[in-house]
Amino acid sequence: MKPLVKSEPSAGGPVELEATTYDGHTVSLAALRGGIVIVDFISVFCGYCFEELEAMQQLARARGVAVVTVARGESAETVRAALEARGTTWPFPLIADPEATLLADLPSFGTPTHVVLDAAGRWTHETVAVGADLARLTSAIDRASGRGAQTSRRVIRPVSRNVPAAPR
Repeated sequence: MKPLVKSEPSAGGPVELEATTYDGHTVSLAALRGGIVIVDFISVFCGYCFEELEAMQQLARARGVAVVTVARGESAETVRAALEARGTTWPFPLIADPEATLLADLPSFGTPTHVVLDAAGRWTHETVAVGADLARLTSAIDRASGRGAQTSRRVIRPVSRNVPAAPR
């Protein structure tokens, strides 16, 4: 299935995406409306991405959010091979985006970058970038769900950490 992107987040409407994951399943952001969604931009060669994977799973369960992952600049074959080399699977829908064009209007400061969509599918202007701790992401989720104070536009910038990348 060819990825489908219908709206620009800056327009204030819902972010639309329907695509096939690297392992052949269809994922649609429209089908996930009604709940908070984290769009997680990763690389399968990113040490941070795997380092925080367990915490992301716990956060998704604890807050009842859906996570959709986009592997920017990586083909389905690359994703599959990298996961096999690590002897692991990815617990969330993982879309290979070899041309790095899916959801290009959403901010991404490297990998991982977590972008929060509200229950209506709109970008909340909350972005948690590389190296920021997951407490910040939890706060962004709480604000998007109405559990915390609302902010207008908040981008949490990267914090430098030295985490080795996965072997290629």
